[in-house]
Amino acid sequence: MIKGPSATWIRLTITNFPEPTHTGATSPDFDIPINFQITSSQGAAPHATQKCQ
Repeated sequence: MIKGPSATWIRLTITNFPEPTHTGATSPDFDIPINFQITSSQGAAPHATQKCQ
């Protein structure tokens, strides 16, 4: 959750993070496809009652 000015917020949720096939994160061909969802709104930001797993 990223809180912005004037009670605005943005939530970035990773929905799929596959097992990496590359081991060298500093190599030029390091590429891991990640699916994510972005939600934004104003007012009270939502909050979770459980830790991410």
